[in-house]
Amino acid sequence: MKGLLVKNKDKISKAGIPQNGVGLIANITWHSGASWSVGGLRVSDEMHLVWDGGLLEVGDVIEVEVAEFDEASATVWEEKHCCPTQTASDDTDNPKEWEHKLDLYYRLKKVLEDENLI
Repeated sequence: MKGLLVKNKDKISKAGIPQNGVGLIANITWHSGASWSVGGLRVSDEMHLVWDGGLLEVGDVIEVEVAEFDEASATVWEEKHCCPTQTASDDTDNPKEWEHKLDLYYRLKKVLEDENLI
């Protein structure tokens, strides 16, 4: 299978899913710092898989190589895929739907207020 060979510090991970893809993601936010992960979605059983990841510090180096290998490394995390839009209700009068949307609104409003954007 084709996948990613990811080298971080002294650890090497082979991330690959036969007939599916994998990705390397790096996020830097002012709220929670910098983090990275390498993972993918196994479509056959709709499972999210993660091989490696963690927090990043200034000067950290992550090497990524596209490689072909027979077997991927063991995952460190797996979770059933869930799409929020699949569980959303089409009923606009549904009180649970309104409660969910109102909660999301207030959480996002607080973030904007905390950043002095509104």
